[in-house]
Order: sequence, then structure tokens, then C-alpha cells
Amino acid sequence: MSSGQGLAPGWETNASFMPDEPAAGPGRYSLFRYSPLLFLALIIIADAAQRSDPDLWGHLRFGQAILASGHFPATDIYSYTAAGARWTDHEWLCEVIMAFVYNHFGIIGLKLWKLLCVGAAIAFMAAGMAETGAPPSVQFNIMTIAAVALMPQMQFRPQIFTFALFAALLALLARDLYRRRAPLWLVIPMMALWANLHGGFIIGAATLAAYAGMTVISDPRGIAAGLVRGLRLGGLTLAALAATLVNPYGVGMWRAVIHALRNPMTRIAVNDWHPLGYVVIRQWRESHASTIFFLCGIGLIAATAIVFVLTPRAGDLPLAAIAATMCVAAIMAVRNLPLAIIACVAPLARHAAALGGKRDVAPLARSEANPWIIGALALLTVLLTGVLSDRIQADAAYPAGAVRFMRQNS
Repeated sequence: MSSGQGLAPGWETNASFMPDEPAAGPGRYSLFRYSPLLFLALIIIADAAQRSDPDLWGHLRFGQAILASGHFPATDIYSYTAAGARWTDHEWLCEVIMAFVYNHFGIIGLKLWKLLCVGAAIAFMAAGMAETGAPPSVQFNIMTIAAVALMPQMQFRPQIFTFALFAALLALLARDLYRRRAPLWLVIPMMALWANLHGGFIIGAATLAAYAGMTVISDPRGIAAGLVRGLRLGGLTLAALAATLVNPYGVGMWRAVIHALRNPMTRIAVNDWHPLGYVVIRQWRESHASTIFFLCGIGLIAATAIVFVLTPRAGDLPLAAIAATMCVAAIMAVRNLPLAIIACVAPLARHAAALGGKRDVAPLARSEANPWIIGALALLTVLLTGVLSDRIQADAAYPAGAVRFMRQNS
């Protein structure tokens, strides 16, 4: 294959573009520079859902208790059926942050906290896509669908930190894959922070391990060079794993997360753990319109698979493997759908641009969209979604049934 054949501008290399070989210095098209207001609109779209999650008030109460007592919970004092049982609060830092924000700034503070987390996730997703060399128009179209798909998933819950940190991790790995000069040492403090915010840190550990392993077998310089680089990445992964032990419970944090993953009742009792197909069918029966969010996510997954089959020679096998793993996880449990969307956007942009072929005219560095119109639409969306309102809409009458049962049987 000749250098740069079938690729977007800026992807040309001095050598043949071999399978799984990273392009040398691909063109970097930043979505933020392309149109700051369009970028802001993506964040507002992803943050548009402003309903309270059933677990929101519990997280706030747990965080308030830690702030008031000055120590971490060791036993469960809230459960109706398991009071006094050992409790590893694997989301303690997030709950402290949420409680602090709510205590000082109320509902508006919570909404701004959520907006910042959503903004961070979108920004890191865009940063990862920028490393692919895909034209801004391709990136924007993909990110628009991703923002719509993520909207109902961006809730007032600790996993919103996992979405942001997972996107940040993938952005670092994309820079390392395509440019080989990413500050990968950042994953060590990142994993330490992640382990105290949400149990999703185990996803970060698995992602690092998968990236190191796939780098060994896909290095274009051969197995020997791949092993050397893989060993360096493996050492970094071990250091990141050790960093996750910097938490109030030590290895107990891992035990708590693994127990939740292996508990068969989790997949039965918790809606988030139900298979994606089952949830889509159930959602379709309840509301046809709301299935559009799931269909956008499924569409991104399907598109990623299709363009990868059509253009397998894009030099991104490690990131594609991570995306494939997250897609399988999403099919098994709907709570993993946001992770699959975040993991898919960069490989999808890379392969979609390659599928589009080489163009004679370089992509526009700036969007030609009228900034005043975009700004007005963004402001209208903010007003309609109630981001600046001091009220929050309840998702459902939780836990009305449980409270009624306890009162009747107390």
C-alpha cells in the first residue's frame, strides 16, 4: 500500500503504512479550535438530562456523614435488612465532593458540578479524537451522536467521574499511540484518584493492561521491539495498580468491587446490570421516543465495527481492541454503554476518515457555521434544560414503595 493511500490529509508517512503501524505525525485537528461554540453545544447536549437519580440523596447523606464525623464508614448504619454489616464505601470521595457542593451551593451547585464533569468527559473525548488526524467535520458528526447517546447516562452519580477519567485515559493512550510522546506517568496519580472516586477504576486498570498487551503484538518494528515497549507499559500498569491501593480501605477496595461484579444478584436486582437488548426492548415498550438515546449508542458501536472491517489498516489496533472489549461489556450490561461510546469515538473517527479517502483540499480549520446562531441555540438549550434552575426533577417516586413497606412492617 502506498504512503497515505486512502487516508485523510496529514496522515502521509515516509514509509509504507503497514497494518497496525502508527502514522508519523498525523494532522491534528482540534474540535475546540474548529468551533468553540459548537464544542460548548456538545457539552450542553450531553448534560441536558437534569433528573435526580434514585441514589442521589443517599450519596449526599453518606458524604455529609463523613464530613460531619471526620472518618470513613466501616459498618452499615443505613440498611434496613443488613444494619451493622461491614461496609466498604468505594465512592467515598465522590460523596464528600457532592455533599460539600450541595451543603454550600445547593441544587445549582450540584448541577454545575455535573456540568463540569460532563464537560471534562467531552473535552477528553475530543482530545483523543484530535490525535487521530480525522477532519473536524468527521469528529463533530461523531461527537454529536455521542453527546445525544450519553445524555441520559450523565446522571448525578459517582460514575460520572469514571466517564471523565476513562475518557482522559484514552486521550493519553491515543496520544501515545499516534505520537509516542504522551506523559503516561499521569496514569499513576489518575488511578489513585479514580480508586477513591468510584469503583470503575477497575476499568482503567483493565484498559492499561489491554493496551500494553496489544502494543506488544501490533508493534510494526517486530515482536522484539514490541516486547521492549510492552515491558515499559507493563511496568507502568503495575505502578498504576499499586496506586489504587492508596485509599482508606487498601486492598479491601478491590475486594468490594470484585464482590459486586461477581455477585449474581447484582445482575438480577439492579437495572443497570441488565443486558442492553433487554433494556432497549423494555424502554421501547415504555416510551418509543426515549429509545433514540440507546439507538444512537448502538449506532456508534455498529458503525465502529463496520468501518474497522472496511479499513483494518489504520494503525490503531490497541485502541480498537479496547473499544471492542467495551462494546461486548455494553451488550452484557447496559451500565457499560457510556464506556463503549467513549471508547469508540476515536477509532470510529480514524477509520471513517480513512474510509473517506484522501482529499485534495485540506479540512477547514474553522467552522463556517454562524457563531451567533450556535450561541443562541446553546443558550436556549441551557434555559430549556434548567441547568441554572434551583430545582431538580425527580426521576421516579423512589423509594416510596420501600418506605411504605417498612412503615407497614415496623
